[in-house]
Amino acid sequence: MIAVLLALMGLGILSMFAGDDDGGGDEGTEGADGYLGTEEANTFSGNGGSDLLAGFGGDDVLSGGDGGDWIFALDGNDSVSGDSGNDVIVGGEGADTLAGGTGNDFVEAANVIDEPALLESLKSARALTDIVFQYDLSQPSDAGDLVDLGEGNDTVVMGSDDTITGGSGADKFSGGDWIEPGNAAIISDYDADEDVITFAYDANDPTPVLDVFLNKQTGHAHVRSGNQDVVVVENAGSDFTISMIKLTPYSHNKG
Repeated sequence: MIAVLLALMGLGILSMFAGDDDGGGDEGTEGADGYLGTEEANTFSGNGGSDLLAGFGGDDVLSGGDGGDWIFALDGNDSVSGDSGNDVIVGGEGADTLAGGTGNDFVEAANVIDEPALLESLKSARALTDIVFQYDLSQPSDAGDLVDLGEGNDTVVMGSDDTITGGSGADKFSGGDWIEPGNAAIISDYDADEDVITFAYDANDPTPVLDVFLNKQTGHAHVRSGNQDVVVVENAGSDFTISMIKLTPYSHNKG
């Protein structure tokens, strides 16, 4: 799976990754760069090329620059910008601020990845194809990310209490049963003509029954499970119906 994603996004291979042992900052070149952070706050800028940036712990500031970058913020309250290019951004644990920038980006804000496998692969990786990026949808999401997808046809995996701005382009907002009812993900600028909202659920469980409450005062659509919000679509309008939410089953098979 990761090899396919790398090919689609045009990412090159990094011969080695640099570390940042003092928890400071590093700035990349116009080529493909790789930086692995520490448990302290790190600041990395990839500049040009298709880069890999991993913050690990601390409140990191990570900027991809030009090119199709892979950025893993991981633990801490991080600030991430993909900038230009088709980027992959993974927020990880914490209240993160994630900006896709221009390009067709993929943003994982729910933190339902298999983080132990990812961390282990990052520590020993010598090429992007060594990275293990897979989902563990049996766990709940983290909470409270602020996501701006920016320009382009973007995809976001959203979690509890996340606030998502899609920006221009045909965007896909992907929620699921990892969102805690009552701690809804908020979509601020859904466009019914271009955007898609999906809600994933465990294929071993019954198909969830969702309904929509339209608040006439605010214009917001409240997508509910068991009378509790799981997604709120702001300014959805009176034409918003539950048929605009696409239910998609998933399995727990990793890889």
